[in-house]
Formats: sequence, C-alpha cells, structure tokens
Amino acid sequence: MSSPAPAVIPGAAKAKLQVLRGIRAGRTYGIKEGGVTYIGRQGAAPVDVNLNDHEQSKVPVKQNRFVLVYFDKAGLGLAFTGEPVGAFLNRAPIAPGKRFPLKGDDLVQVGNVVFQVKVIAKKRTGVQK
Repeated sequence: MSSPAPAVIPGAAKAKLQVLRGIRAGRTYGIKEGGVTYIGRQGAAPVDVNLNDHEQSKVPVKQNRFVLVYFDKAGLGLAFTGEPVGAFLNRAPIAPGKRFPLKGDDLVQVGNVVFQVKVIAKKRTGVQK
C-alpha cells in the first residue's frame, strides 16, 4: 500500500506547530523548511521540540526522536518512529515508518502533548512582478 498524497502548501508559506495540550500550552515551534523537524525527548540525538518541556514524564527511552516532521518538495508530512510513547494524527494512531501528509489545523499528538499544525501565508510587501 502506498502512502497518501502529500499535502500541498501554498507557495511562500511557513508552517508551525502550536502546543495545545502540555505544560507550556500556546508555545509555537517553526517547522524547518526544506528539512526535518524532530519531536522527542532530549537525549543522544538532538531534537527541535523537546517533550520534556511540555510533560513531567521521566520515562527513560531507547530512542529519543519520536516524530519527524517534513517540510520539503513533497509537501508537509510526518512520520512516526515507533517508540512506545505513541503518536496520533487527528486522534487516529499512526503506523511507524510511513509518511503521512499534514495540512493546516491538523492535530498531532506525541505522548501526552498535542500540537496543532499552523500554515501561515507569507505577506507580500511592496510591488511584486
């Protein structure tokens, strides 16, 4: 079975993750354009969104990168690594190892932390040809 089609992001748009449920609800994180944004817990590999900042879990983990958020030529999407913390897209569990498309207002849950995807169109300034 093939992965769903990638989400189309308007040209010159930015994408962000906003924490809806967690200790620091309301905080936003930019999604790296042209690369991968890593969601996980501080550990051996660096993460861009540290779940330790949003939950009080002291559970040791073997792998500290749980969800990879892509913003590349294929569009905006995410993949789950399969760690026991669990990951959900719009309240449905996601299978590890597959890329799933994301769009604005989607809900991404990693462990007990819930994020909302925000797609922001870049404002045009001045006269553009």
